[in-house]
Amino acid sequence: MKKLVLILTSMALNGALWSQALDSQVDELVGSISEKVIEWRRDIHQFPELSNREFETSAKVAAHLRSLGLEVKTEIAHTGVVGILHGDQS
Repeated sequence: MKKLVLILTSMALNGALWSQALDSQVDELVGSISEKVIEWRRDIHQFPELSNREFETSAKVAAHLRSLGLEVKTEIAHTGVVGILHGDQS
């Protein structure tokens, strides 16, 4: 997550000069998480849940958001999950 923030900050500060470096960094970040995302997709599709009854899926999403340090609200519109990212400013 810190790398992503650094990349976005770099984008804002360096204009066109960051374009190629950013592409490379984005590719690297995507590569580093793609296997995990594929694993999640396969798991969700292997154990499908009916619409508005995605209890296992929402529990997995909530657990992952908590592992990232986010505040998590669950049971939004039944099985919805919201992750709240708090910054240092109001």
